[in-house]
Amino acid sequence: MTTTPVPPVEVDGDAEELDDTLSASGGAVAVVADPFCDRDAVLDHARSTLGATRVRLEPAAEAGSVPAFADGPVVADDCHHLYARRVGGFDPLDELLDRLASASCRVVTSWNRYSWNYLSAVRDLDDAFRYVVTLPPLSAERIATTIRRRHGTLPAFAESPGRGSSPVTAATYEIPLPRRGPVSVRLPIVDVDYVTAWLGNRDRPAPEELVFQRLTRLSNGNPGVATAVWDACVDGDVVTPADLDLPVERTDPGDDAAAVLGVVVANESVTREELRAVVPDASLDRALGALVDRGFVGTGDPVTLSPDGLPGAIAVLDRRRWLW
Repeated sequence: MTTTPVPPVEVDGDAEELDDTLSASGGAVAVVADPFCDRDAVLDHARSTLGATRVRLEPAAEAGSVPAFADGPVVADDCHHLYARRVGGFDPLDELLDRLASASCRVVTSWNRYSWNYLSAVRDLDDAFRYVVTLPPLSAERIATTIRRRHGTLPAFAESPGRGSSPVTAATYEIPLPRRGPVSVRLPIVDVDYVTAWLGNRDRPAPEELVFQRLTRLSNGNPGVATAVWDACVDGDVVTPADLDLPVERTDPGDDAAAVLGVVVANESVTREELRAVVPDASLDRALGALVDRGFVGTGDPVTLSPDGLPGAIAVLDRRRWLW
């Protein structure tokens, strides 16, 4: 006889729904989010609500590092460190799944979204969880609240230099033509942030709205990325939308470096030893050098993803169709 797995209950990051999930009886909980999307806040809330023990799993976690789930509720952070794409690299993950199957207490785990999607496809990870809590992108209003909570007093807000009241501006581009040389063409440009803010209130948007609309668009609503972009770009008594930009370029770093980048994005922090299973020793230093130069990752061991490098990394890997 075969049985059909019960699909997990999908829950977004709403506080009331989260409390209902934690108070429900039975079943493990998975908290799934993009890197830097503030899983910590959800896990802190779960630990406090359940009176649970919190365990943080480190990069290159080995079999035997998984908690026993026998002494009361457990919150296990960064469970995406329990696998590696090499021979024997899934043993710690299998240990976790075995212990979840026999756990007698509430277990809350957290996962990087890209690892979760991959493992759900190749190892049926989602079958092990009754509840899946996903953290959606934040609105511009919530991004503004995040920045204010972190920095307190903010600079004054102003329109970008040369910006009028129109959402459409113009720019001149040089277009090279064979046998004729470059030709100057003036083209209209729609200010996406201006239009988005205008649609929200039907009035001419205030500079503050434009600033946070742009910050939200650049960060894809990710609070960790938004904070990193703000810290990198805002330095003075006045901030305009034009001051905000991604400090990390989106150029492709090459095949070996992109392969390494895909692993780092899916795990957020990876030891050099694990990365040697991805590219040969002779290429690893060059690959990491290319990623550091472009600002995708920091130096050191383990290799850690940079918050302001995440949008560029996602763009590179999406173009290669390497993300799950």
